[in-house]
Amino acid sequence: VGLQIIKSSYVNLTVYGQMAQIVDYGMGISAPGAMFNAGPFRMSAEFRMFQKEFMPEFFNMSYDIERTSWVSDFYGPDSGQYITKEDKVKGMPASKGFFADAGINIMETVDVYAAYQHMMPDSGSSVKSFYANATLTTDKVPKLKLAQAYFQQPIADKLFSTDQDGTTIGFKVGFEAGQGVTLIYDQKTIYTNGEPRRIMTIETALTF
Repeated sequence: VGLQIIKSSYVNLTVYGQMAQIVDYGMGISAPGAMFNAGPFRMSAEFRMFQKEFMPEFFNMSYDIERTSWVSDFYGPDSGQYITKEDKVKGMPASKGFFADAGINIMETVDVYAAYQHMMPDSGSSVKSFYANATLTTDKVPKLKLAQAYFQQPIADKLFSTDQDGTTIGFKVGFEAGQGVTLIYDQKTIYTNGEPRRIMTIETALTF
């Protein structure tokens, strides 16, 4: 829910609040929040409050790896159990913190965007996450509909470090395959325990 405070051809300011809930688990609330843009520059910031058993961006870019992971026990690396991402939601403590993002369109050629979240749980250490991408404007390139490079760290205690589980580096390229149909090639590397796992997907996007 948002309310526009300033509206002009060059400057805009909107205040907002939002809510999300994972079915059978907790709720997350972002309020107050503010979005601002001036020409090619835009930014937003918000205060976040998470109830117990709530995880934002559950289906993130590293979900393919995070949806199931092997957790060893005291008997050694060959003994343990598989833990799903939903299992990790169970028992998560309530937390409070902030989210901020910013972006800029450079000469209608490339758009650069970055987002950062810092949450402080009721118990345990703070949790930081980071995401960034750079997207090329493809209007003047025939058949090319998407060209983007991206970087994500769901755990950003060491920014830009591949030692952090879930660190994802990748790129997407989309080509027009027909009227309203785009074929997207997505190549990414996800790091787990410092080891890279490369995933390549090809998907079709429909535009109506």
